[in-house]
Amino acid sequence: MTYSNCLIEAVKAKINNPSIQVKLYPLELNNNKIHFYWTDGETVYHYTHKNKNERFLFKGETKSYRKGFFEGSLLSKMYNNVTIEQAVKLSKKYRLPFTKDDIEDYYKCEDLEKAESEA
Repeated sequence: MTYSNCLIEAVKAKINNPSIQVKLYPLELNNNKIHFYWTDGETVYHYTHKNKNERFLFKGETKSYRKGFFEGSLLSKMYNNVTIEQAVKLSKKYRLPFTKDDIEDYYKCEDLEKAESEA
């Protein structure tokens, strides 16, 4: 583990590979806290830490996820926190790869699973 933060690690990744895209994680889904992640198009990376009290530099590690898993996790957080209309606005605001149809389909599947589990 090294002392760093998500922005420093994202910038280092961009310097090492100019094709990397650095993105801001939706504030509305992260308790209004700034968090950056980066992607090479197939894998999503972010720097995380164990101690939530540290502010700027902290001991942590870079984690990686398949792009589809990360996107599914974002959709899941949207489902649990915002309406479809708000999710569509978030997708546009943060340039997320979701259309209104994608979001509506996901919400329908989640609602169906929830109804089936409650029955």
